[in-house]
Amino acid sequence: MDEVTSPGTRVAMMDVVISPGKRVSMMDEVTSPGTRVAMMDVVTSPGTRVAMMDVVISPGTRVAMMDVVTSPGTRVAMMAVVTSPGKRVVMMDEVTSPGTRVAMMDVVISPGTRVAMMDVVTSPGISVVMMDVVISPGKSNQDGYSY
Repeated sequence: MDEVTSPGTRVAMMDVVISPGKRVSMMDEVTSPGTRVAMMDVVTSPGTRVAMMDVVISPGTRVAMMDVVTSPGTRVAMMAVVTSPGKRVVMMDEVTSPGTRVAMMDVVISPGTRVAMMDVVTSPGISVVMMDVVISPGKSNQDGYSY
């Protein structure tokens, strides 16, 4: 994990692996207005994309475009959200099979508030990623967990 909070620089670049040879999440965030904020590619089993997300925070532009696949050829969610500064961007709860939460995300872009809180579960009872990011000027606060 590498975090930098100066305007326009990289905020987080995270690569988490839960078992040898399997990438769980690779995230690159930039906070300069109009640039890419998050590009995330999550794979839980070889050749199966779980999430690909591209977020832009320039007012009136695309905020979230998410494509989640749990088994080859099966799209679970494709979401596009537009927001205005200080408003909640995305609150998402996805279930791919009964009782199995895939993603619950709450994003707020008002300065100094929580930016992302994400909990992903790929199989019952197994949490893959829990992330909390704060972008207060000169301060960073991000926790990543893998189980």
